[in-house]
Amino acid sequence: MKSSRTLRLGLTTLLALLLPLPVTVAQAAEPCAPSTAGLRFESRHARLPSATSADALRSLVESPVVFARSATFTNEDGARIQTLTEAHAVYPINPAHMMAGLQDAARLTGFMPNLAEHEVVCSLDGVSSRQRQRTDFGVLVFSLGAEYLIDVLHVETGPETFASQWALVDSVDGRLGFLYGSWFFESVDVDGTPMTYVRHYVRTGLTTRVPGVRGFVNGRLESQIVGVFEALYAEAIRRAELASSVSSTPE
Repeated sequence: MKSSRTLRLGLTTLLALLLPLPVTVAQAAEPCAPSTAGLRFESRHARLPSATSADALRSLVESPVVFARSATFTNEDGARIQTLTEAHAVYPINPAHMMAGLQDAARLTGFMPNLAEHEVVCSLDGVSSRQRQRTDFGVLVFSLGAEYLIDVLHVETGPETFASQWALVDSVDGRLGFLYGSWFFESVDVDGTPMTYVRHYVRTGLTTRVPGVRGFVNGRLESQIVGVFEALYAEAIRRAELASSVSSTPE
């Protein structure tokens, strides 16, 4: 299991199923070299084969679908339960606006559900960064969340195609054995209109057997993932409208 530092204690980890959400900043508070060169990532930086037809893309417009989800026992990296989720959607907006929303360190906690804290510990060449994040979430009377360090790598896989991938560096509260994930944004044509295909992937290893985690993954988690998609899309709309107003303002 990854090493753990005593910063905060007591929160569990269900929201690691949804997050982290990678961000970057222009300047870091102190020099740092994220270990992305030697870190293993898992990513889904491509459209699903089933999302290539016009009919399939049309059905996903502003309608996120969680197409894979599971919770199984595991012994990987000290984890006892593995959860996995994948979701995708299509939005009538430029992929650059979607990606920019993820990269805005100043606004991320203001619009993204369940992200209580985040800090860009350091960044390297604007492409990779180390981040500390804490998620917070309530189920009935219980407070759930996780705190961790991740290394994040941003890549461009083609024209008007953006992606991020991340992996766990340290589980601050010792609740995670591993954490891998990715976002993918690709420009697609739907009935002659340029849109963005969005794909989200997260695989998480929990070091304790959380009661009810299987029911959560198979039930309420879907609405939480949809909420993350919708929040990012709303932020992208705000950015697109702001960019349009600036470009139309007479000099």
